[in-house]
Amino acid sequence: MDFKDPQVQKSIIVGILLLIVGYVYFFTTFMPFFFNPQKAKISSLASEYEKMSAELEKARQTVGNLAKLESEYDRLHEKWVAAQSLLPQQEEVAKLLRKVTRAGNQAGIEFHLFQPQPQIRKEFVTENPVKIRVQGQYHDVGIFLSKVANLDRILNVHGLKIYPMDSKKASTDKVGRSHTIEAEMYISAYTLTEGGEVINEDAKKKS
Repeated sequence: MDFKDPQVQKSIIVGILLLIVGYVYFFTTFMPFFFNPQKAKISSLASEYEKMSAELEKARQTVGNLAKLESEYDRLHEKWVAAQSLLPQQEEVAKLLRKVTRAGNQAGIEFHLFQPQPQIRKEFVTENPVKIRVQGQYHDVGIFLSKVANLDRILNVHGLKIYPMDSKKASTDKVGRSHTIEAEMYISAYTLTEGGEVINEDAKKKS
């Protein structure tokens, strides 16, 4: 083949042009037919991957916080169970109030009023107040309040009022000391309101 021949050169140029046209036609006509579905599939998979990644991260965070939440629950549950042990059962209230009377006698005060009041029901506990009036010396009343505070059950002293006594009207204690003050107060014992008890988890598992 003589490449210097104009006819040959023309044929080569025409052939190259045909190849270029064919290349362009293939990539503009047939390639989109094959490529676009693949592109759409890749896009769909990418979207699904991002969604799954987000859900996985959320699950990881939930699982990561689960141990912390369970630990916090166990801590609060232990505190609540411990608090319950400080609350007497309803049938123990009378016994507890007798301890209050005994504490007063040991402190050297004299009871002039010991009057149970109506119960006050709350969400978790029921308040059992008693109105009390005592006479004695200031120091003895202080000892009485200290003994009440150190009893093995929760008692709340509130509404405390102290009045000086007229020496002419004051009575005396067993050893002949004159009572110098009169104190009025409410002492409340607390019991669990029915339905407010927290079940011990260990006992629950064994049952």
